[in-house]
Amino acid sequence: MLKRIFIVLSGEDEEKRPRSKKLLKELEHGNFNQKEYRIIVCGLSGFDLNPESTSSSKLARFLMMHGIRRENIILEEQSIDTLGNMVFSHEIVERLLKESSSVPEIILITEGFHMHRSKLIFQKVFADLVGKYSLVASFVKANSFNISSLFWKRKSLIIVEKLKRHMFLSGDVSEYLQKSIKVGKRYIFDFLLQDIILTDIDIFHLKSYDDFKNYLFSLPIYNKRYRASKKYDLTLSVYAKLIEGFRKS
Repeated sequence: MLKRIFIVLSGEDEEKRPRSKKLLKELEHGNFNQKEYRIIVCGLSGFDLNPESTSSSKLARFLMMHGIRRENIILEEQSIDTLGNMVFSHEIVERLLKESSSVPEIILITEGFHMHRSKLIFQKVFADLVGKYSLVASFVKANSFNISSLFWKRKSLIIVEKLKRHMFLSGDVSEYLQKSIKVGKRYIFDFLLQDIILTDIDIFHLKSYDDFKNYLFSLPIYNKRYRASKKYDLTLSVYAKLIEGFRKS
């Protein structure tokens, strides 16, 4: 009997693997047998439409290296962002619910800084399934920094101090500086991204699953791959402009 469906969102740090490690701990504590859980691992690869290897397939390989059977893993390889994670996972969860004789608990896993906004988006996209099946959803935070303005002030001070040490030891700080900026941009971009998705949800009054799917497929980056049955005019879309600007940078 299926008891748990875990959804691991895309965008994980592929070196530290905080979300994957949190999932492994959850499975260990739950002591589930093979038939009692499924894992949906999300993501194509950020905004890269032609990756050599999808982020979800790499995450799946990591899990299998740690003893998870391939039969328990479902790859969601179509999404390129958090909203896409939710929309495409919805289809998978709905199929699993129809096939199951029980109503499993849904467990969403991402880092703490990502969770509040991810939870809001999940609750909106999955509202129909929650109502129809009386779904219970849990939201499990992986270890991460709690991103806030205070965090960025501290982060800045740490980077400056490390830069000073690098300068004292080697005189060349370019590599470390580039790495620091890259990490910083990743976190602040993730933080900003979801706020803007939620802004667009309000602008376009997205309520039903079909609303979310059609909005998603109206975005130029998705529209190249999928067709919306009802296409939104995204002239006022803050999110579409952000994606365009990010891909040009």
